[in-house]
Amino acid sequence: MSYNKHVPEEWMIELALGNISNEKRDDVLQHINRCEACRTEFESWKQIFSKQPSEQPTDSVKEKVWKDFQETKQPVKRKRKSLVITFAISSAAAIFFLAMGLIFYNPATNHSYQIAHNENIEEDILNQSQTKQVAVIPVADFMDVSGNLWINDSTHEMLLEVDGLNHLPDHDYQLWIVYKDDEMDGELLSIQDGASRVFFKGKDVEQLKLLKASVEPLGGSVVPTGPETFVVPVGYED
Repeated sequence: MSYNKHVPEEWMIELALGNISNEKRDDVLQHINRCEACRTEFESWKQIFSKQPSEQPTDSVKEKVWKDFQETKQPVKRKRKSLVITFAISSAAAIFFLAMGLIFYNPATNHSYQIAHNENIEEDILNQSQTKQVAVIPVADFMDVSGNLWINDSTHEMLLEVDGLNHLPDHDYQLWIVYKDDEMDGELLSIQDGASRVFFKGKDVEQLKLLKASVEPLGGSVVPTGPETFVVPVGYED
């Protein structure tokens, strides 16, 4: 396959995440090897997804989140005794994650923006002339996830709409707001019928690099610990 100009950004992200067909991967890599601009862009995305937070959860924490998530995807019938044991384990896990949060806690950054969820969203930027649209990119086990991000540079507003988020009774979906300086804020997603809408407003949205979401323990995490569900390249450039 030949490209008139450059490889689509979403293909580069899929390649960086390893979520791309072999045929498409070969085509993209061949073009990247010839095109310096695309090669530079691809290396930038690789660095974004390879960067780790300065404060990492332990391997045991990550393994527990993944194990709990897999068990949620494959529910089994349990006897009353098992439910009691599960409740005890969940309570202990909640205490553990709370302790981890206190250990890893950092004072909030100076990032400032207004945020609203679902029915609390009153503003409508979809029909404004200067609004651009970016597609949500699903990851790995969440290929049913779809949606869009609408960005209005002039009003400093963004609206994220995501669908296909299956109910997880023992976990939350957490949105990670990644800035150009690689600092990151977390925001729990409010899910209604498998969908979520999040509205952002404030000059700090110009500093965003990427939005991504992951599956986390109930109440959320200080840093990402569970499987990623989707990513959205915000598209602001220096």
